[in-house]
Amino acid sequence: MWNPEHSITEADAALAAKSGTLKSLRIIKDEKDFYVLIQLTWRKEELFLATTRTKKEPRRFRHIGRLVEYIEEHYPGLETLGLVLKH
Repeated sequence: MWNPEHSITEADAALAAKSGTLKSLRIIKDEKDFYVLIQLTWRKEELFLATTRTKKEPRRFRHIGRLVEYIEEHYPGLETLGLVLKH
């Protein structure tokens, strides 16, 4: 599932959203945690949202409500959100 070579930092993801290159955002659930996958208009594969501090691990969310608040705050133009409960 996680591959650091296919990840994007929070700052780069927010910049992509502001510049209009964010194509889609998908949430996947893996056991207790939720992860964000981002599709950019110019890239074929999806990218995992990495933590702010390092691209060595994905950004994890424990509560879907907190994750939705995070998405609304950082990606205000996003209108559709996909959720995968079993991966």
